[in-house]
Amino acid sequence: MFTSEPVPRGPAQDVDPAADNLRVTTRLSIDYLLRSLQLVQSYTGLDYLTCLLLLAIISANTAGFDQNLERQARYAHQGDLPPTEARRPVSILSLSNAFGLPYETTRRHVNQLVKAGIASKMRKGIVIAESPELSGSLAELRRSNFANLQRLLRNLRKAGVTI
Repeated sequence: MFTSEPVPRGPAQDVDPAADNLRVTTRLSIDYLLRSLQLVQSYTGLDYLTCLLLLAIISANTAGFDQNLERQARYAHQGDLPPTEARRPVSILSLSNAFGLPYETTRRHVNQLVKAGIASKMRKGIVIAESPELSGSLAELRRSNFANLQRLLRNLRKAGVTI
């Protein structure tokens, strides 16, 4: 559906390499994001906005792991989600503000995630639900997204972008 192959250039075109890398990186990153969103949509069957909110919840729930190497290492090899108490809940208001959406719109989409058993409401906010069915789907989604990330990196290298 999306193309992410580097665009061939003719010999007569003078292009600033830094500006060209920026354009290629932007285009390939957008392609990666859209493919990731399609993956989430294919696993959940939910609309794209709800899927974006799901990704934001996952990101918020696990943001503390990026800054804490001990916590990151503790759950790095775990096939399942870290326990609920290890994840950081996110409020509907925070999601609403981050996306620039009305609170009620955000709440409706989050409620779809809760109804589908993908997210759980807690006193301090929303977390991804713990369930065996969801764990299996998330593991498969992570594998598919890893392949998507490898594609991004391969295409960046093909385009001459150094990382």
